Amino acid sequence: MLGASKASPRHDAKAQRWAIHEKEAGGDSFTVSSAIDGKFIGAGLKLVSGGDGAQALKITDMGNGKGYSVKTTDGKYVGLGMDGKVGVGGSRIGFSIFSVTYNN
Repeated sequence: MLGASKASPRHDAKAQRWAIHEKEAGGDSFTVSSAIDGKFIGAGLKLVSGGDGAQALKITDMGNGKGYSVKTTDGKYVGLGMDGKVGVGGSRIGFSIFSVTYNN
């Protein structure tokens, strides 16, 4: 199951690394996979093996430093509850996205 945790100061915790894959060049629809095991975010925000079960997510810059909203194909926003759990709902929140290159 997909979870959330506080970002590491250097953004180098492998458990917090995700690869964002463009569905089509120049588009705003993406699939997302984990650096830990290569699993993708699938329907219901469950982790699935292989890209075939990956859910397309629309990632949009909210502007003015407010972060990026993440929306599922059925029009629900990905968010965080007061308890820190990841879920979907009607309200959009901004996520920070860091682009980092790692050398193995």
